[in-house]
Amino acid sequence: MTIRWLQLFYFFSVAVYAQTPPPHPFWSNDAVQEIRLTFAQADWYEQLTANYQGTEEESIYLTASFQWGSVKFDSIGVRFKGNSSYRVNSRKKPFRLKLNEFVKGQKIGGIAAYNLSNGFNDPSMVREAIYYEMAAQLGLKAPRTSFAALYINDEYWGLYVLGEVVNSDFLKNYYGKGEDEGNLYKGNIGATFAYLGTDIASYKSVWEKQTNEEADDWTDLIALCRTLNETPASQLESVMDELMDIDSFLTAMALDNATVNLDNYIGMSQNFNIYKRPSDGKWVWIVWDPSLAFGAFSQRTSNPAEYPLQFSISAGGGGGQGGTARPLFTRLIAVPSIQTRYLQIYKQLVEQVFNPTKIVARMIALRDLIRPYVVSDTQKLMTLAQFDSAMTSVSAGGTGGPGGGGGSAPGLQTFVDARVAWLTGQLATAATAGLLISDTSGLQFTANAGTNPSAQTVTLNYTGVGTGPSYSVRSATANGGTWLAPLPTGGPLPGSFQVSVSASGLAVGSYTGSVSVFLAGAGNSPIVIPVMLTVQPAEANSKPTISAVTNAASYATGPVSPGEILVLFGTGLGPAALISGNGGAQVTFDGVAAHVIYSRSNQASVVVPMEVAAGSTAIQVIYGGQSSSAASAVVQAATPGIFTIDGSGTGQGAVLNQDTAINSIANPAAKGSIISIFLTGAGMVNSTNHLTGDVAVEIGGQPAVIQYAGVAPGAVAGLYQINATIPASISSGAIPVIVSVGGVSSQAGVTVAVQ
Repeated sequence: MTIRWLQLFYFFSVAVYAQTPPPHPFWSNDAVQEIRLTFAQADWYEQLTANYQGTEEESIYLTASFQWGSVKFDSIGVRFKGNSSYRVNSRKKPFRLKLNEFVKGQKIGGIAAYNLSNGFNDPSMVREAIYYEMAAQLGLKAPRTSFAALYINDEYWGLYVLGEVVNSDFLKNYYGKGEDEGNLYKGNIGATFAYLGTDIASYKSVWEKQTNEEADDWTDLIALCRTLNETPASQLESVMDELMDIDSFLTAMALDNATVNLDNYIGMSQNFNIYKRPSDGKWVWIVWDPSLAFGAFSQRTSNPAEYPLQFSISAGGGGGQGGTARPLFTRLIAVPSIQTRYLQIYKQLVEQVFNPTKIVARMIALRDLIRPYVVSDTQKLMTLAQFDSAMTSVSAGGTGGPGGGGGSAPGLQTFVDARVAWLTGQLATAATAGLLISDTSGLQFTANAGTNPSAQTVTLNYTGVGTGPSYSVRSATANGGTWLAPLPTGGPLPGSFQVSVSASGLAVGSYTGSVSVFLAGAGNSPIVIPVMLTVQPAEANSKPTISAVTNAASYATGPVSPGEILVLFGTGLGPAALISGNGGAQVTFDGVAAHVIYSRSNQASVVVPMEVAAGSTAIQVIYGGQSSSAASAVVQAATPGIFTIDGSGTGQGAVLNQDTAINSIANPAAKGSIISIFLTGAGMVNSTNHLTGDVAVEIGGQPAVIQYAGVAPGAVAGLYQINATIPASISSGAIPVIVSVGGVSSQAGVTVAVQ
């Protein structure tokens, strides 16, 4: 059976292990469903906020009555849901409705749970619907969507995307009787498929079991991760083909890549489901939450329309265990025959499904349907002008914290046209020629004057270019002479070579060069790997000294806490000029390496490792081959410090108003509005990135209602965000603000401007 025949079968035949879900009144045709919720509790919003936990397992539902047309239920369960979409500075939060939470048997069309998504960072409001429709056309199991006009206590709350939930009802509808009893897992941030040993607690921190929870048997997932990571490359395809429907995974990855949907497994190691089919024991991939598809979360890629065919793993975002490693993709795609399968699936996706004319027409039709409801939505997360121009204009990030869920959202039609045109050219080359594969997209070296840094290794592989072909390597430098040397300069594939630099004779400064790898018959030959060399002054070799350890926001000295951003002051802490990253410097806490944000000779900013235990810790800086004497610091659960606009630690706080504008005396926040306060030293967070310590905010001495307290989305490690409501009875002007975590208060003297 040829691979080509397998692909045609996969796309155009009826799968043995699936069925078409029965029609559902919410999704049988294009319509905006009117859903009405009525809460008896006067403080229902505050109760939902207090109940929010992010995951189904931890969440507490609040009771409400439900009406959809003639269907009425006196009591259903309602909770807030989401991660970045929940953190918006708006009362328009996303919801999960569970019709049978309090009264068993309550369902509509055989389904009890529904999502109401608020369109975070999607001014078009159609990204999620279009992605899921494309997934279904590709044969993937994809939730169905429509739209809902939501009314709460007879007030129009806004337009929402009404979506299907992947749970036991979903399995019954898509797999049928007997095929719906397997284990279903949802990947949260950090679900990389790394093998974490046999302790299920390690997996529970990043995975969420959706079925058979009471059995609490995770051995199948653990075995999958172990097999993936420990099977030799030569046996990987045959072994994994027995364990997994690999084509379902490759198809999902091709779709994510084509739509530049990076809030996914590759980008954030989250937002996907895997299900183990009982009949054959194979794992199948189920797509989930593509609300930021079509380039709305492109991880600061300069041109999302030209995002590489096989992802940029090194550009991966969060990811917990394994860092940016994504072994399910990187290990499989390194097998030449699997890479061929991936490219064939991708080519059929573009030819059969990703048709710009049809896709854009479908987007426009849905947008015409919902526009009247967008006009009436006073809580929408975009302006009407942004909605109307969303097909052709770039829209700035949504109403979350820094990063806005990954930055700007490109115009849909502009993106689709450019993306398909670029992919068509790339796939034409891939279809007629082999590919050269490198594990490295760029190299950076740092050396002190008179010394040479260690060599770095580049690993190569190939596909579609005969058997055992040979590669060749050439180097070039833009300045500084011939300081760059790859060795060997060629050899058989798969293989590797080392890149060395000779910096001992170079003056202090920056040098650039490149290494080009050639392979005859490869459509992407040559691969050009940029190389950067920074030569620092020789005096940087003097022994580092630490004179002060301070909170980066308040500049307070004293105790430190896990996850806190610090600024270390001293001498010999890094290069003469400030450089992002470690710049050749390393900072350790009890021997555990810390993330270095920046360093220079007299200061370095670092993030205290989460592994640091209560008690005390020894801090050391290693730079230029020498280590500083240890600076001792007490470790406690939290040491909150609020960032200030001028960086002094006092005065106007680093605060955003509800419209995401920077708070200032010239632009004060309204009483009763929600502000975002940015701080560090807030301590540990749970698996949903919420603070575990008790959090309180006082504004002008009055307690403020907290809407969110946790990691600042899309920001540097160690930055926390607290969304709080300004008390209505507060005075106007520059008002003091204090944040307390676990009973420890932030510095005095920080203010927020109130209208």
